[in-house]
Amino acid sequence: PTREGALLDSYVQSLHGDAQGRLWVGTTSAGLLRYDPATDGFVRYPVGGASGLSHVSVRQMQDDGDGGLWVVTDAGLDRLDIASGRIEHASHGWAAAAGAQVRVILRDRRGALWLGSTAAIAQDH
Repeated sequence: PTREGALLDSYVQSLHGDAQGRLWVGTTSAGLLRYDPATDGFVRYPVGGASGLSHVSVRQMQDDGDGGLWVVTDAGLDRLDIASGRIEHASHGWAAAAGAQVRVILRDRRGALWLGSTAAIAQDH
């Protein structure tokens, strides 16, 4: 990057536009980024430890329907509370049912969330 707020990785794995019109970018080595039109730059979310994303490689994102964003990384599934910036690692319930190698997430027409992994498909009830 040559300027403050520039895209930190040229290898983009996924893009997601949420219900509020925000653009989210998942990268291979810079984690999760959100485009900020006010600064014409990107905001990066932390990676690692108890309060950061579980892995730097972000495969996909999906709204959770409750003010949050599900983030699929190479190490599992995380949930970002957008208002607070808090990140939680999903290691129980329906996320655990899909297995550790979650690869995709989808919200169907009824609003249900589905996870696809290397081992299974799981639905949030």
